[in-house]
Amino acid sequence: MRTIAMALGVLAATATAWLTLAAQQPSRGKPPAALPERARPPQWTERSKSAFFENAGDALVGKRPDYTKRSSDAPASPSGNADDVSPSGGIFAWSKIIAPEIIEDEVKRIAQGVNEAVVNPQQYAGGGYKSGQDHFSMLAVLFAIVAEYDGDVRWQRHAIAAREEFAAAGFGSRVGSIQAFNQAKAAREDLTSMIAGQTLKGKDGEAKATWGKVAYRPPLMRRLKIAQEERLNGWTASAGEFKKNTDEILHEAQLVAALAEVITRDGFEYADDDTYLGYSKELKKSALDVVDAVKQNNAANARSAMSAMGKTCIACHDGYRG
Repeated sequence: MRTIAMALGVLAATATAWLTLAAQQPSRGKPPAALPERARPPQWTERSKSAFFENAGDALVGKRPDYTKRSSDAPASPSGNADDVSPSGGIFAWSKIIAPEIIEDEVKRIAQGVNEAVVNPQQYAGGGYKSGQDHFSMLAVLFAIVAEYDGDVRWQRHAIAAREEFAAAGFGSRVGSIQAFNQAKAAREDLTSMIAGQTLKGKDGEAKATWGKVAYRPPLMRRLKIAQEERLNGWTASAGEFKKNTDEILHEAQLVAALAEVITRDGFEYADDDTYLGYSKELKKSALDVVDAVKQNNAANARSAMSAMGKTCIACHDGYRG
């Protein structure tokens, strides 16, 4: 009996020890869930890799923006108002003067003129260079506007390079030398490629134009004369002509307004003359009044605005030429 009692005591002590040890062990809970299956990383081929830039910076144009200097003022919304078109933030509101589609259409029209002016060295030396200078000067101005445009407009990525190339071709076409022709030919080919959707690579520069290096003033004045005397005057002379040519009137009037602004910029002759600047402002206002008349379908207002434009041009030409 004594032996049995001793055995039972050992068993009891052993059971107590096991129960104590079990109580001291942390709860294991449920076993961890299996990890979800993940898609395997793609296997890149050389062909698929070619769709990406090794360095994204190679595809970007211009300087990296400084977001610490962002203005709280948003660009002005499109309007026919000729006053206060420059917001206090310093971004000039070109969209209040000329629409993106007008810029694009004018570039394509000029391209046709470039193809006719730049044919061969003999033709260019024989007088083609004169048209070439006018065409390339206008292209340089248009792409200078595109580079500063306060909205989306075609060719914005290439605007600075285009401005620099066409400005050089415009200045180079003061004469009809073989060098001028070769420069004009290269510019013509780049213009054709860019219109077709290809990337234009060229000289970099500041987004804000140095206008005296963009174009001579005389080619721009010749384009203003064509717009006013050869086109707008006739198209607004009667209600019938106005109705038939509203799209063209809108195009030419916006070009006049844009050029009236451009020729006031630092770097152009007379840009520091208050009287000249006053005439330019009146010219821009008259052109935008024509734009408003088209939008309102008001032929009488268009004629009135063109009458004011004519008086401004006559007064300006009496004191300023070229």
